[in-house]
This record gives sequence, C-alpha cells and structure tokens, in this order.
Amino acid sequence: MSDAESAVSEAEKNAEPVETVKDQPEAEKAADKAVQNEEQANKNTFETLREESKKWEAQARESSAKLEDLQKQLDKARVEISSIRSTAEIDRARFTAAEKFGVPSDFLQGSNAEEFEESAKRLKDWKTHQDFSRTDTLSLGNEPEPAETEERKSQRFLLDVLKNSRH
Repeated sequence: MSDAESAVSEAEKNAEPVETVKDQPEAEKAADKAVQNEEQANKNTFETLREESKKWEAQARESSAKLEDLQKQLDKARVEISSIRSTAEIDRARFTAAEKFGVPSDFLQGSNAEEFEESAKRLKDWKTHQDFSRTDTLSLGNEPEPAETEERKSQRFLLDVLKNSRH
C-alpha cells in the first residue's frame, strides 16, 4: 500500500459517519422548524415593538395636548398678574398723591401719578377755597340763612367728608 492510500484509509477510519439519505428529511424538517420558530419570534418581536410604539405615540399626543393646555393657563395667569400689578401701581400712585396733599384718595381721578397729583392739588385748592368762602359768608346770627340749593348741599357734604376723612 502506498503512502497516499494509507493516508486515505486512515482518514476514513477517523472520519465521522456521513448522514444517510434517511436522516436528511429529518434534518430538513428540523431546519425548517428552526427557521419557522425564528420567523415567529421575529414576528412576535415586531408586533410587540409596534404595540409599544403605538402606546408611546398616544402618550406623546396626550402629553402634547396637556402641554398646550398648561401653556394657555400660564399665558392667562401672566395676563392676570400684569393686570394686578398695573392696578396696584395705580392704587399706590393714588394713595401717595392723597397722602402728599392731605385729601381722601376716593375723590382723586386719573390713571397715573401725575394725574392723581394734579387731581389732589385741585381738590386741596377747592377745599381751601371752600373753607375761606365759608368764613366769609357766616352770618352774624340776625341775618336769615340763604336758601340752601342743591349745589350748596353737595358742597357741604364734600366739606364734611373732607374734614372727617383720616387722610
């Protein structure tokens, strides 16, 4: 025997048995089964991921709607705060002018500090004028009182209010 033949026969002895034709259909069935299992697993994974994706998309839409609603509420609150601050500034200007001129703040007119001060000054001047004109028209007791007109009644009322005010 030659060296080549002895090497081939030695390889045949050490080689594993080759599958026979009988075993081949079972192997194909097993391979087909493995492929089907893998395809089913992939399909299940795909469906699971699709369902999860739909859930996340729905949650994102819901969150977006909530965000828009909260943004509208925030904008509304900012407008209200601005209005309150504006009103507070106007009230502060009114009270400052009333205190500066010693007149009640309820009678002041205007929308800013300058207008309130002008109104307070006019009211103080009117009050001072009314005090002087009243002393000029005081009767000595033997003269009849002049007829009280509506204008005179309203002037007296305002004088009483000014004198009794705490400002």
